[in-house]
Formats: sequence, structure tokens, C-alpha cells
Amino acid sequence: MPFFSYLTVVLLAVSGVFAQNISSTIKGTVQDQSGAFVPGAECLFTNAATAAGTVVTSAANGSFVFLNVQAGTYTVSIRAKGFKLQRLENVNVTASEFHPLGSISLAVGETYESVIVSEKAPPVQTSSGERSDLVTGSQLNDLAV
Repeated sequence: MPFFSYLTVVLLAVSGVFAQNISSTIKGTVQDQSGAFVPGAECLFTNAATAAGTVVTSAANGSFVFLNVQAGTYTVSIRAKGFKLQRLENVNVTASEFHPLGSISLAVGETYESVIVSEKAPPVQTSSGERSDLVTGSQLNDLAV
């Protein structure tokens, strides 16, 4: 019987570790204007508040993924040889979400030209029904009973 008690404690401890995930995942696909994938595109993900950035390269199918992204507002810049720079600004990321950027189209042109796209509405998470938020003590005190 002590073995099962020990096993239960270990399983509960491990499940608590997995429940603490607060980072998000950002995914997208780079295509040209005809819909063909653009492999080898440089994708830069920059935090607007800290200017810290992460660079990944798009795969053969044009896909790119940013892992372990903290909540905040970001700018995504995508560049590839022979295409104009494409920039997505005000990409809002919340904790523990999967944020699909969809297909991002690059226009043929000189590399010094750029296109800036601002994300207006916050995205709706459709990958799961799980949501979380932090409630402070003062918010609890202000609740009407």
C-alpha cells in the first residue's frame, strides 16, 4: 500500500508542473502572392515593450513557429530575398494560448520596400475552451454581494 501512496504523490506533483504553463505558441505560413510557399524566409518576432526579438526561418512548406512566447504586444517582420518586407504590428498575445497568424503574403519587390499591417481586433482563441486570468484581492473586495 505505501507504493500506491508514493505513486499518487508523484503523479500529483508532476501534474502540477504541467499546469503552470503560461507561455504561448505563435504559428503562421509565408506565401507569395500566387499562394506558393516561401521557404527560408526570415521571421522576426519582437516584443514592443522590451525590443527583445526572436528569429526563426520558415520551413519548406512556408510554416514558422515561435515557441514559449510570453504575454504582450509584438511585431512580426518577415523578409525573404526578392520580396518586400512584411510587418504585422500590434500582435497581442495572452498567456497560454495558441495564436495562429494564418497565411502571410509577401509581395515581389526590392528588399528595401516594406509593407506594414496593423492588427486591429484581438484574436479569438478557437483551439481550446481554456481561459485564465488573475484576480487581485482588491477586485474581490469590490465585488457586489
